[in-house]
Amino acid sequence: MSSVNSNKMVESLVKVRDLQTWFPVKSGLLGRTRHYIKAVDGVSLDINHGEIVALVGESGCGKSTLGNTLSGLLPIRSGQFWFKGKQAVNKNHLDHSVFENKSQIIFQDPYSCLNPKHTVYEILSFPLLHHKICDRRSVKDYIASLLGKVGMPPEYMDRYPHAFSGGQRQRISIARAIGMKPELIICDEIVSSLDVSIQAQIIELLLELREQLGLALLFIAHDLSLVRTISDRLYVMYLGKIVESGKTTDVLSDPLHPYTRALIQSVPTLDRTKPPVVLEGEVPSFSNMPKGCSFQNRCPNRTEACLLQPQPSLQQEREVSCFHPLTIDSQK
Repeated sequence: MSSVNSNKMVESLVKVRDLQTWFPVKSGLLGRTRHYIKAVDGVSLDINHGEIVALVGESGCGKSTLGNTLSGLLPIRSGQFWFKGKQAVNKNHLDHSVFENKSQIIFQDPYSCLNPKHTVYEILSFPLLHHKICDRRSVKDYIASLLGKVGMPPEYMDRYPHAFSGGQRQRISIARAIGMKPELIICDEIVSSLDVSIQAQIIELLLELREQLGLALLFIAHDLSLVRTISDRLYVMYLGKIVESGKTTDVLSDPLHPYTRALIQSVPTLDRTKPPVVLEGEVPSFSNMPKGCSFQNRCPNRTEACLLQPQPSLQQEREVSCFHPLTIDSQK
């Protein structure tokens, strides 16, 4: 995977440490908080300039919540967040004086995030004018250039979202994201609802824009084959925590965490002698997490030590949060 500019890789674009996004669960007449849904609980990650980072995990593990938090859509309960070396959190919200809308998010459903009552021109022009990216005299030409970058003719700006296919709507969402001149784009399952042929076109478009605009991409996905193809580094998330991270090829070739291995083994293949392995056990509730390792009731390698809180350990230049990490010999 080629980088946009190797000398930019020295300092991280985004650095996150012990990030928490909790949702209070209230009850009673007074609406007192009884407990919290710990959707993101102590997550640490880095994204470098021009880098493609992937985030994988089961549905409901907190991937989208993390993406929404990094884009400023959800408040931060606690943790540290640096953008280009500057602290970007102020009173549990992203400080836009530092962040300056430099992080944009593209959602999974390209129709629900586009107002059906507004034309493409209105959808794209509102954030541009609100954030003073351009003025009213130049906004139409700017929108035409954005549509051109995503492979759509300028006359489409007068149409409504219902007139487009799913792939075209996703191109409009991409145009809206790059129009804010970001340095990081968070892609939240952006191709999972599209046809396979259209998926390839959208991914190719994003990779081209990444090279042209010097973007860093955070891909939130379930498709491990897609992740293996396009990403430089990989984070594996389980119940609000990062359980393993490292170079994508290393993690997917030789997983160290039992959960990562289970994700890889659950992918169907054309080899009938190797059927998918279904991970047994129920996923614990966010509101009633077990003590110690959250994966303990589903892990075949669990011991009494797993009742304690596992700490990340460095093995083979990778981080894995497990008391009994796998080895290459044990996998064979």
